[in-house]
Amino acid sequence: MRLFARRRRHLARQYQVAVTIARNMGPAAIDALGLRHLVPRRLRQPVSVPDPASKLRATMEELGPTFVKLGQLLSTRPDLITDPRYLAELSKLQDTAPAIPFEKVRAVIEEELHRPLSEVFEFFSERPLAAASLGQAHTAILKGGTAVVVKVQRPGIGRVIETDMEIIRNSANFVMQRFELARVLNIVDLVEEFHLTMREELDYTREGRNMDRIRENLRTERQICVPRVYWDVTTSRVLTQERIRGVKITDVAAIRDAGIEPHEIAEALGNAFMHQFFIDGFFHADPHPGNLIVTPEGKIALLDFGMVSRIDESTRASVTRLLISFVEQNSRLFADEVLELGRPLHPIDRKRFVIDIDRMLRHYYDIPARDVNLGQIFNDTLRVATVHRLQMPSNFGLLVKVFANIDGITKRLDPDYDYLATARRFLGRAMADRLQWETLSLDLFRVFEDAKRFLFAFPFRSHQILTKLAEGNLSVQFEHRGIEEMMRHLDRIGNRISYSLVVAALIVGSALFALADVPPFIRGYPVVALAAFLVATIMGIWLLVAILRSGSLR
Repeated sequence: MRLFARRRRHLARQYQVAVTIARNMGPAAIDALGLRHLVPRRLRQPVSVPDPASKLRATMEELGPTFVKLGQLLSTRPDLITDPRYLAELSKLQDTAPAIPFEKVRAVIEEELHRPLSEVFEFFSERPLAAASLGQAHTAILKGGTAVVVKVQRPGIGRVIETDMEIIRNSANFVMQRFELARVLNIVDLVEEFHLTMREELDYTREGRNMDRIRENLRTERQICVPRVYWDVTTSRVLTQERIRGVKITDVAAIRDAGIEPHEIAEALGNAFMHQFFIDGFFHADPHPGNLIVTPEGKIALLDFGMVSRIDESTRASVTRLLISFVEQNSRLFADEVLELGRPLHPIDRKRFVIDIDRMLRHYYDIPARDVNLGQIFNDTLRVATVHRLQMPSNFGLLVKVFANIDGITKRLDPDYDYLATARRFLGRAMADRLQWETLSLDLFRVFEDAKRFLFAFPFRSHQILTKLAEGNLSVQFEHRGIEEMMRHLDRIGNRISYSLVVAALIVGSALFALADVPPFIRGYPVVALAAFLVATIMGIWLLVAILRSGSLR
């Protein structure tokens, strides 16, 4: 019974998604996603979409939280969305939603904490501080007088997201089978990674751990603060954190009125995020102005840690070398590092790739350092990589977005702020850390372990190979890449040749029947001859149309 209810809910949501996409984006969109069979016939008629980019944004907002989050992710991936108009519209997606009625909020909190609301809080505001797609925040005061913000998850949102993810996963598989570019970019893996991210965002205990970790990492950055988590009143669906008051970081006038210098705030923000990138490899991945406030003491408070990202040591080292090569204006080294960082999906013309990278970087070499936008540099790097079918790490696009956001905020605070100079300082620190004895000793230990494993395994592996060679069982396996497309092409050629022979045989046969005067007759012509000639004409016209449509007529 439960399985039947789940299936019915899935079909109802699938129908709603398909109809919304068809109404806003037209039948071409549902055809591309494999949803055409779900929409009424009246929505299958071709329509013109005057502004498809803004329509796409409106569609995702209408479809709800899962699709809004997906759009926000796609806005960080210029390798997937190559049209800047679509990227601009997707970046406008706002994670807002109608407020949850207070009685439902109370029910969630009491269910999670196993206590009445009045036993936990002296005061709890019925009016939300903010409402988002996954949950909403309320101000409150704990027993004992501590001011807090309580984040409460929307009832049933986990079920909605799981249903939406099934629909997205099915569409991704359909698109992978139909479009070569989707196979090249491996969008199924992208969807699986997105699913994992959504599941993590639904776990508020994970968000609390992110806050504790980043607070510890940034303890040396005196102008940065992260709210404290009250773990005794925090669960996977309720997050209780310290309330920090302040003004939005982009409100420059209010910051000046408080006696705080905006250029100091810009410097502190740049330092904090460079520290996260190059020293910790663990960073707040959604630093928009709504998540950054300036306290009356002149500190920057980081808020909302639902979206964080990690950079492994290897990727962090590659990005470090990438920026060093940019600072040194060494385009060839920059191109080599991009190739090292990415994964080629097709053989790459290395010379052409270096030329394209040099052409892209030349523009930045000619402008003042304070006007250089690191996010834009990485964004352009992604575009060049996509043209050459080089797949970059999945978190590289997110890094691009964060760099661009921080650069934009610091420029609003201080138009003369040089983000590149801050990057240089932290690049030096990152390189110095890698040259410390503790780091070098770990690297040497790994090299020694690898060499030891190789040396100990070499005699055994050699014996295996020689034994198989002596027994005549040694075989070498070859993999033919790209042969499937050639086989499909040859199959089409063979089918057309066979089809042409049938048409020719029908024409010749009709002529022979006409000469033989085989009855019955119509207007003096044998019926069999006329029928064979008619069939040959229809098949011949169909063959010609198929060739013209394929664009293969020479």
